[in-house]
Amino acid sequence: MLDRSASPIFQTITDFSFIHAISQSLDNGVAMHIIDAGTQPVIRLEIVFNYGKWNENKNQASLFTSKMLLEGTDQKSSVEISEIIDGYGAFIEVTPGVDYTTVSLYCIHEFLKPLLELLSEVLNYPSFPGEELSKVKNIQAQALKINLEKNSYLASDYFRQRLFGNNHPYGRILRQNSIDDINSDDVNSFYQELNRTQRELIISGQITSKVIDQIKHVFDKQAYSPEVFSKTHEVETSNIPQVENKKDSLQSSLRIGKLMVKKDDEEFHKIFIANTLLGGFFGSRLMKNIREEKGLTYGIQSSVPVLLNSGYFVIAADVIKQNKDLAIQEIYSELKLLRTKLPTKSEMEILRNYLTGTFQSEINTPFSLADKFKSVHLYGMDYDYYDNLFTTIQNCKPSDITSTAEKYFNEDSMLSVVVG
Repeated sequence: MLDRSASPIFQTITDFSFIHAISQSLDNGVAMHIIDAGTQPVIRLEIVFNYGKWNENKNQASLFTSKMLLEGTDQKSSVEISEIIDGYGAFIEVTPGVDYTTVSLYCIHEFLKPLLELLSEVLNYPSFPGEELSKVKNIQAQALKINLEKNSYLASDYFRQRLFGNNHPYGRILRQNSIDDINSDDVNSFYQELNRTQRELIISGQITSKVIDQIKHVFDKQAYSPEVFSKTHEVETSNIPQVENKKDSLQSSLRIGKLMVKKDDEEFHKIFIANTLLGGFFGSRLMKNIREEKGLTYGIQSSVPVLLNSGYFVIAADVIKQNKDLAIQEIYSELKLLRTKLPTKSEMEILRNYLTGTFQSEINTPFSLADKFKSVHLYGMDYDYYDNLFTTIQNCKPSDITSTAEKYFNEDSMLSVVVG
């Protein structure tokens, strides 16, 4: 009989070993990365284009091109495309990103061939019908109207805008005038360059030779001579605090942060670890202080989002409006303590166990393994990144936390935005 009075046996994780992607090239030069780790006949095929919001010539062209790719081809309407996908119990999504655009197909082996044919048609012969664009614009306008009522949405928008600048792709925001300004020519222009840029295939799931042959049969036939569309953008950060008061709001959304080094920086691992202690998990210092001790919020977190051409740090929380000044005061206090108060032995043990345990939980499925591959490969790194991360976690000392915080998390360097 199970003895529930006894704690489970605790075991320290000693390595980060997991299945790696196997990379090869198609005959036409397209790179293909395979993560064969599934036990069910299901696969995810991702086509990652090295082209996103960073490259667009008009604000939100990336978003609307992605929304329109499944809205019709020269031979099929949007309804026919949806019926085929649904009939096979599959799923196709197009994800616009600031640095990349990704087209993903989820399906079972049995129906891969006809779905690949459909996917090829969608990618190579989109029609971008005007009536469908009008529908997509209306849907986006309605969604935007709802989002603009949310303090958290506005706070995140304003924070990125002030961090990078109005004209920077990482700082540009979606508003009604951007929606109104988009037309079919903008969508087609973005697509034409997207379709000529470098792309890679990432295949995960239960991968058989038949699956590979079917994918090669479709993508090997496509001519491929990628062009490079390089752009540079100047960051224009405004460090002036922004406060937008809303009389009817019961809560205020807070964003506090700054520009940070990129993921490939040699000190990023230490920054990541210090951030986790500060606000990266439920047992963090920010949660203990502002949620558990002060009762100012249901949740608060800090993170170091990863971008290809930059990096930043942000603390995010929603608090009762009359407590926003106290919450901000306590956040800055915790930033100062991160620089000056050495973590205890208990804190370091909890931190290490959380980081290693979380990583192990994130590599349990073929798709999550593919995500781990993308999170290094697309940023110009390889699996050594994870080996180095594991080593840094295991060897990290309390003084490493405070010295990293002193260099990167000084409270005087932070930008703050308050909405509500």
